[in-house]
Amino acid sequence: MARARKISRPGVMLLLFAVLFSVGWAVVKVHLMPAGRFEGGFPILTEIQASILPRGHARKLQGIEALRRAAERGDASAQTKLGDLYDTGTAVPQDHTEAAAWYRKAAEQGDPSAQHDLAYAYEHGQGVPQDYGQAVTWYRKAADQNYALAENNLGDAYEHGRGVPQDYAEAVAWYSKAAAQGDAAAENSLGRAYEHGRGMSQDDSQAAHWYGMAAAQNFALAENNLGVLCENGRGMSRDYAQAAAWYRKAAAQNFAPAQTNLGYSYERGMGVTKDYFLAVAWYRLAAAQNFPPAETSLGLMYEHGSGVSQDYFLAADWFRKAAEQGNAHAQDELGAAYYFGHGVPQNNDQAMEWLKKSAAQGDSDAQQNLEVLKRYSRKVTSELMHHSGAA
Repeated sequence: MARARKISRPGVMLLLFAVLFSVGWAVVKVHLMPAGRFEGGFPILTEIQASILPRGHARKLQGIEALRRAAERGDASAQTKLGDLYDTGTAVPQDHTEAAAWYRKAAEQGDPSAQHDLAYAYEHGQGVPQDYGQAVTWYRKAADQNYALAENNLGDAYEHGRGVPQDYAEAVAWYSKAAAQGDAAAENSLGRAYEHGRGMSQDDSQAAHWYGMAAAQNFALAENNLGVLCENGRGMSRDYAQAAAWYRKAAAQNFAPAQTNLGYSYERGMGVTKDYFLAVAWYRLAAAQNFPPAETSLGLMYEHGSGVSQDYFLAADWFRKAAEQGNAHAQDELGAAYYFGHGVPQNNDQAMEWLKKSAAQGDSDAQQNLEVLKRYSRKVTSELMHHSGAA
């Protein structure tokens, strides 16, 4: 499952360290501190933070300029925060190139957060040319300072062989470092390693444990994964109701795979009362995010008239959306639609093309359908040749 974008670090606020009044004007020295470091809170924290948030144009500009001045003086924390603003387009026009430039300034001063963010920019080609080797270099610098996000992402690089040779054991080692700090993404990654036996012995119970640790922090990916284990009775007793509950938690965070799984629970009545209308509603939410399994499922609901009026044209449209993203099931369904002329003009050549794409990915239904279509084509060709010879 694709790794989500970095977890946002806590916002950074401006602390008024000293105000020196001289000849009628104030000299303000600004330091950047992570929000929440002082749980009791200084009375001025919220007030000063407001000056860099969109609470009015004048105050916003004043706060950004103060932050920029601090960054230009070489304050690494200010440089990182300014990079964040450009990265997200918060209070300034979004500009990944500008963000990467500020991250680099802070990273070169050894700021682990900026090193992580610069690595992320290189990994995804945001503001810099995509370069997995550079991504690994900067992730490692941050990870060597025990920065949990970088430890997790360095593990991800080893797991998938991006910028380094693929090494599951090394991936697990880095995931473990980050998980020991309570990083939810790393806990989920460890769960996945145990589930699939990558870098360690396969162990569903341990997979459930680590997914549970991450799910306790409302990490949507882990909530969904824990639901899958519950549904299939892996590492725990099979419990459809609990599976649906985990799917619902992740779906509430707009996580498309969980929305799809919850839709399937409603479609089949697994752990919830069967309800085609709710199934369609959850499929539609996930399909709006261009999630191919949801698009395929929504196509099937239209094909069979479950929870919606039967509509072969809409079914074919949803199958095509998913098929063009490489979804094997959708490719098989679209091939069948062309074969029967459901929602598209009947076309055996198009049917053959889509079935071949699906079969090449190992879809057993498509492989069987392809054989049927080939036998039919041979039969028709033989009959045509026979009639031609008879003439």
